[in-house]
Amino acid sequence: MELCLPFVPCPYPGEILGSWLARVSLQNCRGAWRVLLESAGLGRRIEKPTFDMVTYSDAIQSLLGALGFSYERAMLELTTLPYWLAFEADSSEGRTLLGMTTTPALVRLGRVVPCALEPLGMRRPGRHARRMRYCPRCVGEDYQRYGEPYWHREHQLPHVFVCHKHRDALRIACWQCGRVPAISAKRLVDLPRLQCACGQPLWRAPRSKSLAPAFLDLATLSADALSSGCPHWHGGQVRAYIESRLDATVKGSRLGAYRRVLESAFGKLHREGDSFQWRDANAVDESCSQLRLSRYISKAGPAEYCALLVAMGLDWSAVVEGFKAAIPWVPKQEKCGQLGRNVGIERARSALLDWVRRYPKMSPAAHRSCYWYLRLVDACWFDQHFPDHAESAIPSVEADRAHIDALVDKEALPLAIRSRKVRASAAAIRAYHRDRIWLQGALDKLSGLADRDVAARRHKVLQSRVLALQHALAEVLREEDRPARIFTQTLGIRAGLSLSQAENTIRSHPPLREAIDAANRDKERRQLAWAARQLMAEGKPLIKRRILARAGLPRIGRFNVLAEQLVVELKHELLGDVD
Repeated sequence: MELCLPFVPCPYPGEILGSWLARVSLQNCRGAWRVLLESAGLGRRIEKPTFDMVTYSDAIQSLLGALGFSYERAMLELTTLPYWLAFEADSSEGRTLLGMTTTPALVRLGRVVPCALEPLGMRRPGRHARRMRYCPRCVGEDYQRYGEPYWHREHQLPHVFVCHKHRDALRIACWQCGRVPAISAKRLVDLPRLQCACGQPLWRAPRSKSLAPAFLDLATLSADALSSGCPHWHGGQVRAYIESRLDATVKGSRLGAYRRVLESAFGKLHREGDSFQWRDANAVDESCSQLRLSRYISKAGPAEYCALLVAMGLDWSAVVEGFKAAIPWVPKQEKCGQLGRNVGIERARSALLDWVRRYPKMSPAAHRSCYWYLRLVDACWFDQHFPDHAESAIPSVEADRAHIDALVDKEALPLAIRSRKVRASAAAIRAYHRDRIWLQGALDKLSGLADRDVAARRHKVLQSRVLALQHALAEVLREEDRPARIFTQTLGIRAGLSLSQAENTIRSHPPLREAIDAANRDKERRQLAWAARQLMAEGKPLIKRRILARAGLPRIGRFNVLAEQLVVELKHELLGDVD
């Protein structure tokens, strides 16, 4: 059976996948769209995020094929995949992304990225679901040109807070009331609106008065990377070119140069855990202006690369030529300071001697795992080959325990960094070979602290979501529109949460569930009260029949009783006000 729809609109210039699928669904009515999904093997609705990149499956291939696209073409033309490929394409011949024939796989820090593409580049701020960015000028311009606005893929790139076309700040919420127009969830995304629920036109948002020049350049370079298509270079060349340019730009250590170059363009960067943060004080939407970059260039990715290229004043055309001409960067294979199992005496001897031959200017102690293993287990051989180091004293077990305890209890450091420092320390390597039971207890203590920290953070997130949903519920109850049944999805959208986030929060907080149920049980009374207020505002008498008609409720037993009670209560209130 051939899958087809009555009408398949073409994607608009720069439109992202989720926006196009939402328009296809909207313009073919729910019935035809549902039949297409069921025929493709996706069920009655899409139960996975489809706003940006989607992992390959036969069902997704069938759906895109019915709409006139191959999976590979859709990912390259309708998602942000080309941006990531521009910096992290795999150099191995024949290794391609799942479901593609010519598009290379993605490599991050020497490791091939797993097949799942959905989480790539998804940064979720705290309790919120992922919010889509929009440019108010683009919304108005799209409506004038095409009759409807849509989501642009260049606006969804990491750390892009400015529209490179209109040079105006991007937004994620209404400029008047702060309500989020749409969020990314496990369903089709809502299309951008011309007008917010509060009545303000989204496309008439005031222009931002001041924007950091570096962010304008960052948006332009990121958009150029997105439009580069399938690259003719790979991630190793990108890394080599950027590091060579960094070494030529600033003298000194590469890590220090990395920070100084970034601060020369973006201003003072504040350290937070394993990352640097910077926020534009003049930003119109503070949740859409936070720059978050890795502290270490060894862990840099596309977002850090783009920021560095902008900070060094390079344009994309020159960068591409540099990528193509660069000699590929090769990651180091050995892990010289890793806490782990015994490697065996012969293998440890060979590894340490090979290390000394390859790096004659470095101390053998730099290869901590083999160095301390041989000093403790094979002291005669070590003394014979490294007599200068054999004279130095080996720290006692008590000294190693004190050092490890100090690291474990160092509350100024995040738990992840404490754990990494403990495992990489020479004291832990020595304890692994001569004090393993105690070391395991110290690591268990760290693990327990991490579990408690995770539990505390989850509780904090849950409480923030509960407050957001309670605030959304209060807003719904205060509205002057005709009261309707309150659904979880409605509250989630108002609170900036996805449907699954809202459902899990309500399920975990019984008082919130009870408040929503109570409001729904009282729906008819709220509708009658709304109708009575409307009649009073129009200067009409409070008659039971008119109240029921305005509320849209039938004149039957319990509704008649509720209306009579309401009339009596309102008359008592009016008489009390007169007195």
